[in-house]
Amino acid sequence: MLARFNIVTNPTHTSLPSEFSFKPNEKQYDPKFHQKYQQLVGSLMYLMIGSRPNIGFAVVKLAQQMANPSNDHY
Repeated sequence: MLARFNIVTNPTHTSLPSEFSFKPNEKQYDPKFHQKYQQLVGSLMYLMIGSRPNIGFAVVKLAQQMANPSNDHY
């Protein structure tokens, strides 16, 4: 999945801090980017439900940005 969405990351065993929050996107989103973001969040939800409940908090935080995502959210 990381390769599909061109995400380069270092594996970590820590979860997202509970006080974490995104800054809202002030700019208008690009429709193609918006669709790609939706696909990413949907794929993460699939993983969360099927085998990785420990990523639930992070996935919910990403899903909260679905209306107007930015590159920082991605």
